[in-house]
Amino acid sequence: MGYIYSIRSAGSHSPVDLLVSNLHTILAVQVKSGAAEMSIKEEKALGVYAIAYKAYPIVAQVKNGKAQYRFARGSGMDKHALMALLSGRRLSVSK
Repeated sequence: MGYIYSIRSAGSHSPVDLLVSNLHTILAVQVKSGAAEMSIKEEKALGVYAIAYKAYPIVAQVKNGKAQYRFARGSGMDKHALMALLSGRRLSVSK
């Protein structure tokens, strides 16, 4: 099942641009475009918001119209877990 519920706050300067859910999993997403990079302070803030919403902290980097996704630093999650989340599958590991 894909993500069907979303809240968008792009351009708000908050740690989270998108909060999405598929009823089983919540993702807190920060989107950066072009050469913009997230500072460690920004990634920590994303992590704090993710904890508050019981969400997984995701960074989406968009360059030349292509997006690359990763977990925020310090989340302890690996690429396989990320691919499962992005495809809408439930994880069997605890956060």
